[in-house]
This record gives sequence, C-alpha cells and structure tokens, in this order.
Amino acid sequence: MLDNDYMDTSVQKGGVPGVPGCLEHTRVLSKIIEDAKRNHGNLAVLWLDLTNAYGMIPHNLVETTLKTYHVPERFQKCFQCYFDRHLTGAHQGIHGQPHHHSQIST
Repeated sequence: MLDNDYMDTSVQKGGVPGVPGCLEHTRVLSKIIEDAKRNHGNLAVLWLDLTNAYGMIPHNLVETTLKTYHVPERFQKCFQCYFDRHLTGAHQGIHGQPHHHSQIST
C-alpha cells in the first residue's frame, strides 16, 4: 500500500514502518488538551481501541459515560451506530470495496 501510494502517510501513520504515528498523534492531542485547559474550553476525548489491544470495554459502559458527561446526542448516536455495526474500515483490494463487519459482544 505504501509502494502504490494507496496510503496517505501525511494522515495515516499507525503501522507505517519508520513513522512514529502514535507518538505524533499523542503530542498533537496533548497540545489540544493543554490549549483547552489554558483557555477554559470544552473538550471531549474518546479513545477507541480498534485493534482491541487492551481488552474489551463493554459498549454499554461507553454509552453510559457519554450520557453521564452530556455528550451531544448526535455524537452518542454516531458511536452507537459504530458499535452496532462495528465497522473496522478494513479495505482489501481496490478502493471502495465494502467495509468488513466484525461481530463483538456487548
């Protein structure tokens, strides 16, 4: 995917050899959080572990947390749709092929 320029490494950095994408994205997010604190702004951050590297977080816990912290309903619906379908975004072959659907218990 790197050889045929299918992946835009200016945006997609995770899993790209020699590119510290996680570190770069963490630094950017740290700056955003710092700016929100300094300017007393509102900010919500949700980390989704798409590879399930650290185990499963029950979907209902995420839903309850979003409601508890008064996340706007449109975002709650977006995440619920994600969890309902659990789109991994895995594309194989040509661009535009349908997403792969996984089954995950809630």
